[in-house]
Order: sequence, then C-alpha cells, then structure tokens
Amino acid sequence: MNLPNQNQIVAFGRHVVTFIAGAVTLMATFNLITPDQASMLKSSFTQIVQSLGEISAAVAPIVAIVSGLYASRSASPAAQIKAVAANEAVAKIEVKDPVVAGSIPSEKVVMASPEGNGAGL
Repeated sequence: MNLPNQNQIVAFGRHVVTFIAGAVTLMATFNLITPDQASMLKSSFTQIVQSLGEISAAVAPIVAIVSGLYASRSASPAAQIKAVAANEAVAKIEVKDPVVAGSIPSEKVVMASPEGNGAGL
C-alpha cells in the first residue's frame, strides 16, 4: 500500500473544502440556515481543518519512524536477496557469506565458488 503524496492530500482537501463551502452556501441561499448559522458552520469547519492539521503534525514523526524501520528491513541484504530469489527469471544467486546463504530459505541461493568471486585478481 502506498501512502498518498502531498499533492494527493492537498487535492483531496480542496475537494472536501469546496464541497462543504458549496453545501453551506446552498443552505444559506435557500434559507435552510440563517446567516449566523452559516457563519458558525464556517467557523466549525475551520476549526476541524486546523485540528486535522495539528493531528497530522503530531502523527508525522511516528510515520517517519515507521517508514524508517520499514526501509531498514527492506534494505537489508537478506531482504534484498529474498526479493531477488522470488523472481522466477532468476536461476541462481551466488552469495559470499555462508551465514547469509544459510539464512535465506531458497534453493536459488548458493555459496559463491572461489574461482567466480574475483579471488584470482
């Protein structure tokens, strides 16, 4: 699942605010609410939007920490080798470290031969 980017969030906010402003305007136009009620609704929606901004500011550090943890796991050599081994087009993955080779549950992961890893250079 991908998180929305800033442009998507702003576009969503614009649509919501436009809809709410239009609804309040229509209700005031057709005398379903008084001008004072429309003003109070506007103030209430402004407060809601500001509160959402404060909540998102409070949640942002948590999201950054979780994203960092996810990135650290997916960037590990074992995770990268597992991802490559899951690709059906890959026939064999040669690994120099026996601990890494033993920790990956895949028949495609094998120890690299001494001749094939640049040992003779």
